[in-house]
Amino acid sequence: MMALNLQELPGETTAYDKKEAVELLRPKSWLKSVSAFANGAGGMLIFGLKEDNTPVGISNVKQVSEKISELIRSRMDPIPVFDLSISRFSGKDIIVLNVEKGLQSPYFYVGDGGHYAFVRIGNESVPADAQTLKRLSISGQGTTFDALFSTEKFADYQFSRFRQDLEKANGVHLTDKDFVSFGLVNAAGEMSNAGLLLADNPPFRQSRIFCTRWNGLNKADGAVDSLDDGEYSGSVLYQFSEAMAFFKRNTHVGWKKLPDKRVSLPDYPERAIFEILVNAIVHRDYMQSGSEVHLDIYDDRLEVVSPGGMYDGSRIQDRNIEKIPSIRRNPLLADIFSRLNLMERKGSGFEKVYSAYRDQMNFTPAAPPQYFSDSAWFRAVLPNLNYTTAASSRESSRESSRESSRERILQLMLLDPAITTKELAEKIGITPKGVEKQISYLKKNHRLKRVGGRNNGQWVVSDNSGTRI
Repeated sequence: MMALNLQELPGETTAYDKKEAVELLRPKSWLKSVSAFANGAGGMLIFGLKEDNTPVGISNVKQVSEKISELIRSRMDPIPVFDLSISRFSGKDIIVLNVEKGLQSPYFYVGDGGHYAFVRIGNESVPADAQTLKRLSISGQGTTFDALFSTEKFADYQFSRFRQDLEKANGVHLTDKDFVSFGLVNAAGEMSNAGLLLADNPPFRQSRIFCTRWNGLNKADGAVDSLDDGEYSGSVLYQFSEAMAFFKRNTHVGWKKLPDKRVSLPDYPERAIFEILVNAIVHRDYMQSGSEVHLDIYDDRLEVVSPGGMYDGSRIQDRNIEKIPSIRRNPLLADIFSRLNLMERKGSGFEKVYSAYRDQMNFTPAAPPQYFSDSAWFRAVLPNLNYTTAASSRESSRESSRESSRERILQLMLLDPAITTKELAEKIGITPKGVEKQISYLKKNHRLKRVGGRNNGQWVVSDNSGTRI
């Protein structure tokens, strides 16, 4: 019997559960975690420990351990690979159940009149939906969506963009044999899903990127909701190229002159957007029909949202970005992007994004790139490095315009103390509501007051000291 060392627990709660007791009469309460661990990256169940790590212990640990093993074998289908051990923690007996990542997913809990599969999302084991079950079934076949072969024929598709990009990247002229060796076509001339995604006109409607430059800080901030938009389909290589072009024409690069050189000040480091878009295309879940990648540019930030959360079921906002292993949802597609020099095989994209930001003169560690995910979506949020400066400049310009309007109002009132709000609006070129707002400001600052009634009164103007003019 070994002592339990909490320091050795996995760093992410996705990988373990703590249970105060073993509910033998309600085994679903913990067998759902066994199912979720087997359907994911594996994990650990610790019985006899509270969430705050207070040990309560398990009585009759040997008999209870035997019952745990019996319930797993009778209530799980298929039976996952697992290991049971008894440990000591602060003088209490603790049962540790290790469940390995399964190779025959989906793994079901059998009981309550049915078969139920679970997956890990954050620190919870939740029922797998139909889409997830399909993904688990494909994984259980030892393959991935992009490696599945369809009935579509190679002879019916064109690959002009793929051929052009590969030849440009490393001088390789694609042959039919290359398509086979890359896993894009089989001996019968049938296309894999990865091959179809690289075709000039893939049959997947969900393989699209929607790009929008919004007017303001959200999707309904201004009189005109969007300033530019684009919808791109076709080869994923074409989509990537068009999305990058959209980004470039809807963002700005400023300059700052130093004594010995001139430094560029981009809204966003181009390399960061490059990495985020590649990640969105290569690692997205193409099995989610009715979904697309979205590139949304606001005044203060850029967001890229792609279908499919973290492949291991964790939430990226709960993870240490520097320690996330490279797990590829679409390995064939990732291999092609590597051959095109668009990504590295070792999976260092997040590090490159942060490095690209850190190298900018106007970067502050308090506003780094951020990432969020759930079971269905992944969202990257990149801050506009120039937003504070630009916003300050815009506000200064607006205040200057307001001050000009106020002075013009006062001048017109001195010439005609009985002038109406409507007449002021027409002469200045702003709305009556805008005039009323500036009049309110002038009254509050003792530059203006109204003498007499609304219809027969007059305006009295004062200088900055409050003295009547």
